[in-house]
Amino acid sequence: MIEYIGLLRHAKLRARLRSAYERMASLFPMNEQLWLDWVNDELEQVHSEEDIERIQHIFQQATQDYLSTNIWSQYLGFVAELDPAVRGRTPAGVGKMRELCEAALTAAGLHATEGGKLWSQYREFELGLLESGGQGLEKQAEKVRSIFQRQLQVPLADHKETMEAYKAWEAQQGKSVPPHVVKAAEKAAEAFTLRLPYEQAVSADRPADAALLAAYLSYIKLEQAQKDPARVQVVYERAVTCFPVTAELWAQYTKYLEYNLKVPSVVNAVYARATRNCYWVGSLWAAALRALDRFGAPKQELDAKCKAALSSGMQTVEDYMDVLLAHLDALRHRTACPSSPSADGASSMNSSAAGAVAPEELRAAFGEASATLAAYWPTYQDRLLRLPSYQAHCELHVLKDHAAARKVWEDTLKSGLGRYYETWLAYANMERGLRNLREARNVFKRAYSRRLEEGGQPLVCAEWLHFEREEGSAEDLHHASIKVDPVMEEAAAAAAAA
Repeated sequence: MIEYIGLLRHAKLRARLRSAYERMASLFPMNEQLWLDWVNDELEQVHSEEDIERIQHIFQQATQDYLSTNIWSQYLGFVAELDPAVRGRTPAGVGKMRELCEAALTAAGLHATEGGKLWSQYREFELGLLESGGQGLEKQAEKVRSIFQRQLQVPLADHKETMEAYKAWEAQQGKSVPPHVVKAAEKAAEAFTLRLPYEQAVSADRPADAALLAAYLSYIKLEQAQKDPARVQVVYERAVTCFPVTAELWAQYTKYLEYNLKVPSVVNAVYARATRNCYWVGSLWAAALRALDRFGAPKQELDAKCKAALSSGMQTVEDYMDVLLAHLDALRHRTACPSSPSADGASSMNSSAAGAVAPEELRAAFGEASATLAAYWPTYQDRLLRLPSYQAHCELHVLKDHAAARKVWEDTLKSGLGRYYETWLAYANMERGLRNLREARNVFKRAYSRRLEEGGQPLVCAEWLHFEREEGSAEDLHHASIKVDPVMEEAAAAAAAA
């Protein structure tokens, strides 16, 4: 795709080039250079306000993939120079530019070495409004002063130049820098000095290798120790920009946000980017589903996320299992009885913000999960019995249907999993846990004579004896011994002859 875009650029096929960029952006995250190339190609054919709006939309898209102070800086410059309302300094235009500048500072204003230029652009815009005269000059001067003072509180590389510029500006106003601002600026300068070795270790001229990743992780630890989530987030953003397909880094980043920032829109947005970059990693998709679940997303959104994960090109059966179990967990949470207490004593979430899930929908989801695994991995056997044991649990404790739970195990025994003793034992243990001892005993009676794979027959015989010792009478144990002794003797003889 990138080579195709290069050929279209060289041939100057504008319409096809735009379509290629749009297709690329819809499928994959794009780096800074690709976005700026697209913007520059569009700038060569600006003829109307519609073209200007389209380029602003491209800039907005560009800010979503990775953190780039260059993109934000060019975005601010473009809007300031070419947006008619901003250039004309209408109330709507001024409000738009201020909102955009604040968004730029939120995203990248804490970048220790590059964030200063965004502050400068914001300040220059406000200074331009002040110098243009008109009413409200005192109020406008306070806006300029506020930006200076806010910037001086942030550990930035250009703190000395900013202080000098602020002193000169205040002198023009006939004032001096307030002592509390000087003190805050000194503290920020000390904070930058603390970070300077870390900044040098992650400088832009260093190759994206293991040493650079280790340097970023050290920097992240430093910021975590300072307990400023916003600064931690900025360093994480810089790290994933350099290492966009390092799944472990995205996993650390999203966990940090979930545990510390706890803002649903931010957490979900970063998970969306993580799965866009590392689309083959099932654990990231599963974590994204669990975050949506925890934040009360509707069933439709959960279903859409699960569908996207299953069609993303994950690599292993465990990836699919992670996603399917996370989806089933979310549906179970929405199927639970409203009065059922959760582990912390709170009422289980179901029909509140997230919307209720009907029992038939939960059962259908289990069926679809099994069908999905069979379609993608036709020879796979879930020896850990994660799906059937979970479905039986839901039938028993969520839907309160013992017959349906028993049917889950009967159907499982008829599948390939019926060849393994673990399946029979799980079925018997379910009945035993419900104190249905006769039914549990019947499962053992059906299982003991079967030629189960991987030496399962003597194992299930041993489990039957164990069951009778703990639950049955002396006669029950005697009867079981009569049945299983020949089987166990035969197995012992075969082992001795081997």
